[in-house]
Amino acid sequence: MKRAFSLLLALALLLTLAACGREEAPTEELPGEDWRTTGMVNDRGTIVQDGVETPVCVCIGSEWATFYYDEAEQICFDSVTYPVEIPNAASDYWSISFDDVTGDGSSDIRLEFRQEDGTETVLVWYWEGEDCFQFQPDASYGPYASDSTQYLAAYVGLWEYVGQNFWIRIHEDGTWDILNSEETVLESGIATAGAAGVELGYEDSDDRLVLEYSPSGELLDPANGGVLRQVSAIVLRSAFENGDLMINCDVGGGPYELEDGVCFYAEGGDGYQTAPCLWQVTKQDDNVHDGMREIAFDAVCYIPAESIPYFEQDFQTVLSSELYDYYTGMWLTASSAYDDTERGENHYLHTVSWNGTDYEIEFFYSTQWEDTADGGRLFTKSYIVYVPEDYDGLIFAAEPQPATYDETDARLDLDRICPEASILAIDLIDPEHFLFFDLCA
Repeated sequence: MKRAFSLLLALALLLTLAACGREEAPTEELPGEDWRTTGMVNDRGTIVQDGVETPVCVCIGSEWATFYYDEAEQICFDSVTYPVEIPNAASDYWSISFDDVTGDGSSDIRLEFRQEDGTETVLVWYWEGEDCFQFQPDASYGPYASDSTQYLAAYVGLWEYVGQNFWIRIHEDGTWDILNSEETVLESGIATAGAAGVELGYEDSDDRLVLEYSPSGELLDPANGGVLRQVSAIVLRSAFENGDLMINCDVGGGPYELEDGVCFYAEGGDGYQTAPCLWQVTKQDDNVHDGMREIAFDAVCYIPAESIPYFEQDFQTVLSSELYDYYTGMWLTASSAYDDTERGENHYLHTVSWNGTDYEIEFFYSTQWEDTADGGRLFTKSYIVYVPEDYDGLIFAAEPQPATYDETDARLDLDRICPEASILAIDLIDPEHFLFFDLCA
């Protein structure tokens, strides 16, 4: 694909679309005293060149637009040639502008077509002097804005939108489809390929998805920050797989150190600092009954004495730990508890939808703080979770603290800002540095 694309790009650099006083434009004489009464004229305007204004009649053909003097005798003034033939160009014609876009005192040309399928084609030429209009591919867009066929082969195939679990299939005829994991067509339209990438025009709207070609062979979606990679088949991937998130701790193992796992601060964030701590997860019960799986476990965090700073006033100690779904990445949202709490105060219910199946997850937890004999502190978060018997995606995560108090303060409102958001879509967390425990293993 890279070699083919390089050859196409080299070919593109050799091609120049220009119209320099074309004598080959159609100039046939028509019967009657005034040719302008025959229906050939699609529009009128005034072309300015070096300060000289020339009224012209615009005649739209399938391969070029010709500009005749607005006089009774049919005499060609100039013309421009399209990058490719435009079927039904005369009926799809919408408007033309001779405004001076470049500011050189001479007219430039902006020609617009609106196709029956709702797509638009805009072609632009700049006046380059020496009686020449130069086609501008970068300023043009739409299905007929470039010789798309010479580039299209580089993009034909199946593309996976990384992390989103949908795919784009670009066909040889220039059409495209967006597909889900069951290969249901969600959207479709017409693709316009060029040296820099491919533009997808939607069938039912004026929207466009512009994808830029990357030297690595990927397509980049700069508007949405996405990446597409070419694949041979549709394979449903979990959010954790798409985010390269690894289960890096064992239930019953450890304890595991979490750098910056705890933060401390006085009122208003004074003296804010982070320190390491140790996490361990142990199951108390795991059994199945009546189609449901009940898991009871304790998540215990030990804060060593050397991690605890000295404050001359009361201070806050903050730890973060949450439950996530491995497949969708959904945060099983719960309000943070920083003091001792009972299970009755912390009861939550969420529904995870994955691959056509809904899974209802219900959980309770309590929290307890203790001082240890060595001067440290011990935090215990005790859960009881109920999941369907066939569900195996429950993940416990111990999360490091941000570098600043303002970020920590903002995270206190996450349950309101982004409830049930994907772990990959929450800006205020960094899952790459989490400790992950698989509770269903």
